Amino acid sequence: MSKPLVLIHLSDIHFNKKWCDYYDLDQDVRDQLEKDVAEMRKRLNNNARGVLITGDVAFAGNKNDYDEALKWLNRLCELAGCREQDVWCVPGNHDIDRDVFANSIFIRGLHDRLRVKNPDEVDERLAECLRDAAGAVELFRPLQNYNNFAAKFSCKSQPDPLAWQHELDLNDNSKLRIFGANSTLVSHESDNNADRRLILGTIQSRPTEQAGVIYLLMCHHPPDWLLEYDNVNMNLDARVKVQLFGHKHLRTIEERNNCVRIVAGAVHPSRKEQQWKPRYNWLVLSVRGADADRRLEVDIYPRVWSDARPEYIADVAPCPTGQDHRTVSLRLEPWTAPAAAAPAPFIAAGPTADPATTASVAQGDPKVSERGMDMDAARTLTYRFLSLSHVARIEVAQKLALLDDSDEGLMDFELFGRIFERAMRQQKLESLWEVVEAAHGDGHNPRNPYVGQ
Repeated sequence: MSKPLVLIHLSDIHFNKKWCDYYDLDQDVRDQLEKDVAEMRKRLNNNARGVLITGDVAFAGNKNDYDEALKWLNRLCELAGCREQDVWCVPGNHDIDRDVFANSIFIRGLHDRLRVKNPDEVDERLAECLRDAAGAVELFRPLQNYNNFAAKFSCKSQPDPLAWQHELDLNDNSKLRIFGANSTLVSHESDNNADRRLILGTIQSRPTEQAGVIYLLMCHHPPDWLLEYDNVNMNLDARVKVQLFGHKHLRTIEERNNCVRIVAGAVHPSRKEQQWKPRYNWLVLSVRGADADRRLEVDIYPRVWSDARPEYIADVAPCPTGQDHRTVSLRLEPWTAPAAAAPAPFIAAGPTADPATTASVAQGDPKVSERGMDMDAARTLTYRFLSLSHVARIEVAQKLALLDDSDEGLMDFELFGRIFERAMRQQKLESLWEVVEAAHGDGHNPRNPYVGQ
C-alpha cells in the first residue's frame, strides 16, 4: 500500500488585479496561507498531489485577474510539493465576464431559453442549445478569459465534454476520478438561491459508474442554488463519494447517504461580510479494508484565519472534540486490483480528444514515476505549451510546420488543440515536446515521454 492521496481544496479566491498593490490587506492573508501550506505539508509528512479550486478564481473574469492568480498558484504548488500544472479548477459566477453577457442579446436570449421553470425540461433545452454549433459557442463566450487560464490545467469549460475528468491513483490501485462540473452555464449577477434558476443537467450530475473508480466532484454552486435540486442530490449521492463545492463563504462538512459534501469557505471573502473568515481545507484520501469491508477514508483538515494570531489555525468547530481534523469513512463496493501485467506502451490521446483527457498519474512523487509521467505526458505538454508567450507558441508551431491558414483567429488554447492533433498525425509529438522544453529553457522536464513513438 502506497501513501494516501493528499489534496488542497481552495475556493472563492476572487483575485482582482486592481487590488494587488501596497494597500492590499489580503496580501497578508495569502502570505499566511502559503506559510500554513508549507507547515501542513511537513505535519502530514506527505506532498500534496494537487490543488482543487471550486470556482471564483477571479473577481470579475478579467485577464489580468487570472495572470495574478497564476503567479500565486505557482508559488503555492511549490510550497505544497506538487508540480505547478497540478491544479484542477471549475468556473464560478465571478469567473464570468459580465460585460460579454450584458453586450450580447444572443447570449441573454440563450439564458432565457435555458432558465426554464420545470426542472424536467433542463436536459432537453440544454442538449438543444449545445447541439447547435453557434449556440454552443455563444453560451461559453463569457468564460473566454477563464478558459485561457483553465486550459493550462486541461480544465477548460466547453460543450463537449461538458464536464471534464481526470484520474489519480489511490493507495490500493483503484482510481479517484475528479469530475469537474460547470454550474455557471446561465449565471449572471441576479443569481440567488431562493429562485434556484441555475442549471447543471443530468450529464453533469450522473457520472458513468465503473468498477474500481471512486468519484470526486468539483462544482461551484451547491445544489440548493440549482433548479434541479432534487435530481442533482439524488444523482450525486448515488455516484459521487466526495462532493466539493464553493460559493458560500461559510464552510460546511456534511455526511449524507454514504457520501461527504464539503463547502470550502472562501480564501478571499469580502471584508464587509459579517462573518469574514478566510478558509481552506486539506483532504487526505485512502482506501482501507477489502471485500465487503472496503471503505474510503477521508481525513478533512479545515483551516481558518485567526484574527487573534493573525494566521491560519485548525478550525475545530466541525471536528470531534480535541482534534484538528475530521475523518469520514465511506463504504465501497468490493473490488480487487487486477493482476499486474507487463506495462503497455504509452498511447497518446486520439486526434479527436482533448490533449489531456488521459491524466491518470501514478501515486507518489510524479517526478519519480516513469510510468506516471508517461500517463501524464499530454497534460504536462499542454501546460508547458500554454505557459509560453503567444509569440513563443507561434514560433514553436512554425518551427515544426504545424500551422494552417484555417487557424486564423483561434484562441491560444484552441490553437494548441489543433497543433497537438497535427503533431500526433504527423508523428511529431517527440519533437513538439523537445521544442517546447527548449523554449522554456529551465530543464524542468529532461525526460521526453514521447521518444520512439
